[in-house]
This record gives sequence, structure tokens and C-alpha cells, in this order.
Amino acid sequence: MKVLGKNVFVKRESGELTSSGGLILTSSLEPDYGRVLGVGCDVSEVSVGELVFMDWNKASSVGSEQYVIDIKDIVWVVE
Repeated sequence: MKVLGKNVFVKRESGELTSSGGLILTSSLEPDYGRVLGVGCDVSEVSVGELVFMDWNKASSVGSEQYVIDIKDIVWVVE
């Protein structure tokens, strides 16, 4: 798949947290994070492999847990 323009291709990742005792805590609340799998030629704000926080209501599903979203709907990059 070739991503065009200002679009970003992401795979949804659930927001897992680990407790102080080592238990993995998951949340069913949206939004959660997305891992960038590809970016269009007009995107310079994010890179492949980065974890981003985005508005899932604006994303278009293109496969199992895979979405395309406009760069303007990505809120921040998780560092």
C-alpha cells in the first residue's frame, strides 16, 4: 500500500499499562494509540514506527486494526 498526500497509515495498539506489581492493565476506553506504518509524501510531522495519539473518530478502517487518517487528526507523538 502506498500512502498518499497528508495521510498516515496506522495500526491500532491498545493502551496497556503495567502496575507496580507487574500486572498488565488494559482499558476498553477510546482513544488509544496507533503505531505509524506508513506516511504520505506531504507528511513530515511523524515517522514510520512512532507511536501516536489520535482522534479515532476521524480514521478510516482499511483492514484488521489498520486505519488511514489525515495528519491534522493526529494529536501528539508519544515519546
